[in-house]
Parts: sequence; structure tokens; C-alpha cells
Amino acid sequence: NDLGFTTITKDDKAEAPLALGGFTYGVTVYEMTQAYSGLANEGVWSEARLYTKVLNINDEVLLEKGTNQRIVYSEDTAYIMGRLLKSSIHEAGGTGYGAITLKNKVKGLEVCGKTGTTTSMRDYYFAGYTPDFVACCWYGYDNNKTITTNTHNPAAMLWDYTFEKIYAYMDENDISYTLEFERPSSV
Repeated sequence: NDLGFTTITKDDKAEAPLALGGFTYGVTVYEMTQAYSGLANEGVWSEARLYTKVLNINDEVLLEKGTNQRIVYSEDTAYIMGRLLKSSIHEAGGTGYGAITLKNKVKGLEVCGKTGTTTSMRDYYFAGYTPDFVACCWYGYDNNKTITTNTHNPAAMLWDYTFEKIYAYMDENDISYTLEFERPSSV
């Protein structure tokens, strides 16, 4: 409940696949993104949002979306989990090592994430974050058709492609961003 899951039912019995929403019926990508926000934001969970602000041509605010936040992990726990999730992206042999190239294109940027697939290769998932952004991607068919691919996780590749565009835009427009997560003094 603290992580914002509303689609989990009492019939969901498969607890082990929680990290990627692989319950009996699953959770939404939106909810999974909210859940990962607590890890990315020093233990503070944030309600997911698709936009922060919409401006008109005169830079007047037409829509603005705030966010609900609450502490769901200690700062230490969030940082340590981040180190574990970083290793799957930054170290050879990690499940996201070959799929996530953003770490090479933005020198010094820490990328944390978790890849996932389901039995029979019907779903691919990637939940990832940097010090400034969190996003999750699902790749699959609505009818649970098996996906045939000889590439890395397509959800991870989609995440990577999107984040590369975000960081390129920020670089081109001289928008600052954070490269590394701050280590708590108690860790």
C-alpha cells in the first residue's frame, strides 16, 4: 500500500516476482514506476505523473501537476538497493549491461535498473532510474503471445533510447542534471 499498488488482489500468490510486477495478474507499469521512485529518491515515494506543467505559446501555465510524497524506505536502504541495481547495468555480466548504453553516452551518469522476462518469453520489463528520473517499460502482446527476438531485452532498449533522448535534450539546452546518487554518511 505504501508503494502505491492498487491492482494487487488477494488472489495474487506469486510473491517472488514482486520486483517486476509478476504477480498472478500483475501490476500496471504506472504503479511499478511509482514503486521504484522510493528507491531513486532517497527513500521518498512520489506519485507518478505523466507531466509536470503544460504551457501555452506565451509561457503561461495551462495545467500543472503536483505530486504526493511519503517516506517508504530509509535513506540507507534506498542507497544500498541502488548499488545493487546499478551493478546489473554497469558491470559486465549484469542483465542490463548490454542493453543500457546511456551510461556510456553520458559520462559518469549512474543508471540503476532491473530487467525481467516472464516464462515463455511473453513479457519483457525494465524498471530503471537515474538521479533525476524514474521510468518503467513493458514490452509484449496484450494476448500473451510469445515474443521472438534475438536481441537484448526490448523494454530495456526502449527505456535506454528514451532516456538518451532526454539527456541529449538537456545537454543541447544547457539544462543541468545530477550524475551520481549521494551516499548517506551512515553507509
